[in-house]
Amino acid sequence: GVREYLVWVVLEEEFRWYVLEEGDYRQQEPDGAGCLRSPFFPGLVLDVSAVFTRYQCCRHVLESAIANPTG
Repeated sequence: GVREYLVWVVLEEEFRWYVLEEGDYRQQEPDGAGCLRSPFFPGLVLDVSAVFTRYQCCRHVLESAIANPTG
């Protein structure tokens, strides 16, 4: 009975948002602004490019810390 679910495919840098329609899951497409929107929860919006921009920044910081653990 899950009405929608989101998959983050990290290595492909892609989000897949699926919505249950007539017994089957259909993948949502981003709107013109590059956002995915929930049809069931008004205001639940995912700005895909913003998430990946932030993720890349966090990943860079983490990789730098791992490479140089003493600072």
